[in-house]
Amino acid sequence: MMNKRLIIDAQVFQTPAWHRGMGKYSLELIRSIVRENTTEERWSSIDVIISGNLDVDQGLEAELKSLDKISIQRLDLVANDILNPKSSSSTNRQALDAYVDTLPDGDKHFLILSLMQGEISPVFPTTKVYRSVLFYDLIPLMMHKVYLGNPITRKEYLSKLSELLAADVYLAISKTVANDLGVYLGIPPQRIVNIDGGPIVHDEKTEPYHIEDPYILMPTGNDLRKNNRRGIEAFNIFNAKHDNKYKLVITSYFKDEEKTELLQLSDNVIFSGNISGAQLNFLYKNTEAVLFPSEYEGLGLPVLEALENKKCVACSDISVFREISKNAFCMFNPTRIDEIAKALEDVVSRSFDQKMAHAILSKYSWINTASTSISALLNAEHTGRNIKKQLTVVIPDVTTERRTGKFILQLHSMLSEYYDLHYYQSSWGDGKDECRINFLPYIAEVSQLSEEVGCEITSSDLNLYHISSDNSLNRGMIDILAQPGVIVLHDTDLSRLWKGLLESGLISQSRYDIESEINKRYLDNTEFKWVGSLIAQQKKIIVFSKSVYTSLCAVLVSMGIRDDKVLYVQPPSNELVYLEVSPTVHDQKVDKKALFSMTDMQYEEAISRTSSMTLSAMSSDELLLGAELAKYKKVPKQNYMTLTDQLIKFIEKDL
Repeated sequence: MMNKRLIIDAQVFQTPAWHRGMGKYSLELIRSIVRENTTEERWSSIDVIISGNLDVDQGLEAELKSLDKISIQRLDLVANDILNPKSSSSTNRQALDAYVDTLPDGDKHFLILSLMQGEISPVFPTTKVYRSVLFYDLIPLMMHKVYLGNPITRKEYLSKLSELLAADVYLAISKTVANDLGVYLGIPPQRIVNIDGGPIVHDEKTEPYHIEDPYILMPTGNDLRKNNRRGIEAFNIFNAKHDNKYKLVITSYFKDEEKTELLQLSDNVIFSGNISGAQLNFLYKNTEAVLFPSEYEGLGLPVLEALENKKCVACSDISVFREISKNAFCMFNPTRIDEIAKALEDVVSRSFDQKMAHAILSKYSWINTASTSISALLNAEHTGRNIKKQLTVVIPDVTTERRTGKFILQLHSMLSEYYDLHYYQSSWGDGKDECRINFLPYIAEVSQLSEEVGCEITSSDLNLYHISSDNSLNRGMIDILAQPGVIVLHDTDLSRLWKGLLESGLISQSRYDIESEINKRYLDNTEFKWVGSLIAQQKKIIVFSKSVYTSLCAVLVSMGIRDDKVLYVQPPSNELVYLEVSPTVHDQKVDKKALFSMTDMQYEEAISRTSSMTLSAMSSDELLLGAELAKYKKVPKQNYMTLTDQLIKFIEKDL
């Protein structure tokens, strides 16, 4: 008799998310896994972990207890301390370790239902278990200017990324979310599985919700990305053409001031508030159509629920809805009010296509989701290593428009499996014009180099330096020159960097003059400027360009230095888990200048529809862009996993 155990962290049921799609999805997933496990036993026991310090809905707890082989375990887990998240994580890990140590031998599969939820602090035990995460979306990271402007909120969210990156397998709720995990966090596609989902059964019954007029149902929430304002404005235009005979019923909880603001846009809006599942069933069954104008969704359960209730849907033309179907819905650009109004006009006159809906719902079913989830959980492989070397990494500011910043952040996920990483940087940035968030200080050891003192980098097994012309590297160059290591040469012209070193008083005029002489003697008539002492001093050099590699080898030979310390690596790109799924694109400019000023989310949307672009063979930024341009057309020749293998072999050889 096997002795496998599934342990599910279900603290999400003890947060406000229990009343939203996240909580309902999580419960449906547990139900479905239990049903499949009853039919064919994979786990002899399924433990559902909740906090003994937080309330849980009594009806929910009773239902969980009634499920086959389910055991509810109330552990002494504390709520998330948003000012000191490491403290709550540490406390909860100790509680989990103590619990897991009491269990009999055998494989243990540990699933966290909602790791990123702010009110709770889910963690994996240190005991060896197969670690898995159910993952809904990366919306706050992707739309950081909207969601992570508050420093406390930013810390609360980003601090959870370290636990997320520790997972062995990721259960993504859509192909769109699966790709996002790779694109924005550098997680290898081999660890990500799309499990989809299905319509939620809110209640077996239907309870009338009193409304006399015909209405359009807009299942939504009080969230900016839900695009409520444009949805209401478009409804107003549509409704005016129909003598204002329709009402727009908006679900979910809204504060009074939010309702007041939105009601100024239309007199024909009804806010239902949080209603029972039976009442929501009524609203679906009796609506004229369903409107879903969201700018981004991880899955979009209301679309599936509308199909289940045989209702036509007008929804945003975004990646996840195209993933469900390219022609089953009346789609629109969510940024265009006129298009939303036109889609409403189309949807109320459209006949429901039962055959198409059946095909969609046959795919998006909880049986399929449970089956895929079980397979992914059972086939998870342990990642990470118990014994790691120390790797010191000096980096420039990674939040700027430079693609090198994205490269450095993406590389962290793979490097952290092999090394204990300690990052050093001179500048933190002001957070105002970030193209991307620097999440490294929240998930790794990061030190800011002081302008007042000399060399600060502590000794470690290996040193890796990212060299660019960015002045944010000024202070770091002092340590780089003092402690040779392995450099990734992102730029071939460092004249601006050396000038910055002089102007900031970090080097003397005489040291500047020496570098100038080296430049004149060895680098005149080459594409290199002011890299002389750097390339001569450092133990090894990594470049992304074949032409740079050839020229650099020639320069080193002219300096009397062996050229075998240079390695050319092909620029990497994230390998998409699902190549057929591209990001949302709405009126994005795709010229090169515009690309380098976009946030990462805008950038990904733009390059997904760009077939070609003239790029420099010398610029690291443009070489990385070239690799990324191709990833939406074909599997990249070099991804971050293969690149990391190359780097490790080169870095550690003869060291």
